[in-house]
Amino acid sequence: MGKTAKLFIIGGSHAKRIYFLMKQNEKITRKYQILNFAKPGATAESVMIPDMDRITDKDILFVQLFGNDLFDRSSVVRFSQRNDRRFHLKRFSPSPKDRYKRLFEQFREKVKEVKGKIYILDNPYRYICRCKAHQYPGLIKVQRQFNSALHSTFFADENVQVLSHIKLLNLGKKSRVAYRYRRIFCDNVHLKRQQYKKLIGAWVDKHGIC
Repeated sequence: MGKTAKLFIIGGSHAKRIYFLMKQNEKITRKYQILNFAKPGATAESVMIPDMDRITDKDILFVQLFGNDLFDRSSVVRFSQRNDRRFHLKRFSPSPKDRYKRLFEQFREKVKEVKGKIYILDNPYRYICRCKAHQYPGLIKVQRQFNSALHSTFFADENVQVLSHIKLLNLGKKSRVAYRYRRIFCDNVHLKRQQYKKLIGAWVDKHGIC
């Protein structure tokens, strides 16, 4: 029997990694045809969105986006030491609240006609590094505010649910302590493979996806 439901993966590099791991999850693949609309480096303005007429009320959109909209891309540099390659923020210049709130609303407008369920994963806090030259007071705070605005933007939408990466990964107070929180990352931006797998598993189990 063919799969009747589709699972669209939308966003940037986090979403791309999630797509590949979902393709390996038998619980998901038994029920859904998984379609990739993720592209590393995607922003709210450049993100790929499937045609609305392809989406039915049985389908799901899984979105992980907006992380590339929070900081000026020119302020990000990647350092390599032996096999250790990490992203660092060389200048702390987060986007103003009115800009990213506008981006959230614009994305909301793009998907307002979607008949299926939409899950938006909020953003893991990036650039929390050990390098003293690239540590900034308020770095976690501004990203927490960013996620809070994302949650509040879609709070009233019946078919949209914003997912907390902190709850899915059961991080609790670890998310407030930099040296503990950064252990979930492989390069200061992307999660370790097992963390993505844990996140996907928690989403499937807690939200009755399969």
